[in-house]
Amino acid sequence: MRSDSSVRLIRTCVDMDQAAFSQIGFNHIVGLVLVNPFTV
Repeated sequence: MRSDSSVRLIRTCVDMDQAAFSQIGFNHIVGLVLVNPFTV
């Protein structure tokens, strides 16, 4: 039972990490696209 809950917690953390990473990546790409014309 304890291992089940800990595995679920780890999976939740991984899902949150992936969501945060994809959001950061998306913002980074948008930032590059918006900033690039001005810097280049």
